[in-house]
Amino acid sequence: MPRARHLVGLVFLVGSMLAVLAPPVYARGLDSFTAKYSLQVGPLHVAQLEYALESRDTGYHYRLVSHPMGLAALVSGKVRNEEVWGQWLEEDGFPQPQRYQRIDDPGARAVVQTLYFDWPNKKLRIVSKDETTTASLPAHVLDPMSEQLRLMQQVAAGEKGAIKHAVANFKGIKRRRYQVQQQEEVPGPQGMVQAIRVVRTDQDNKQLTLWFAPKLDHMLVRLQQKKKGKPTVTITLQQLNKASQEGG
Repeated sequence: MPRARHLVGLVFLVGSMLAVLAPPVYARGLDSFTAKYSLQVGPLHVAQLEYALESRDTGYHYRLVSHPMGLAALVSGKVRNEEVWGQWLEEDGFPQPQRYQRIDDPGARAVVQTLYFDWPNKKLRIVSKDETTTASLPAHVLDPMSEQLRLMQQVAAGEKGAIKHAVANFKGIKRRRYQVQQQEEVPGPQGMVQAIRVVRTDQDNKQLTLWFAPKLDHMLVRLQQKKKGKPTVTITLQQLNKASQEGG
């Protein structure tokens, strides 16, 4: 009997070790959704942000449209649109961007900037204000929009501790490091909701905190940006429509 108990204990120990060592399981892409967020700078609500993900078996189109509100609309009236076209990689559902575009102040005076990801030739082409530059393109580089999708996947897969990303922008490629922390209650679209906190601190001491809600398929429900001497920027989820909900 003592030997039998020892064997049972050993089985449980090995099982728990394998559970710890097992790699995270990622979704093969994400379901389509639309989401609306409020953007607050200090005490002022300055814009509404509308996100929409159109997801297919192999590819995706993710876009953002911002709508200034209140005083911000009267002062500037500027709108920023961002969108990315990409594909989900087969091995782990990684969102691999093909083209990312940002349009500031759409209309006759629009400023259009575009990133082209040439994966076969490992080249990043940056078109910004009628100037074109190129840079080398390592594997698994994201754009600012696809990075949001990847974070959702990683949190949903149960990644812990440090998460590292390489993200392309119009100045080149930046390295970013996030830290997955504990769950806590934060405001959501229908009251308080439990969410996993993820924190990024940049070299200029700007701190970005994001909360992802497991009960909402790990959607981003809140984002807060803090920097000394600057008003706090807060983004809060107001409305969410998932393709799975519409179909069910």
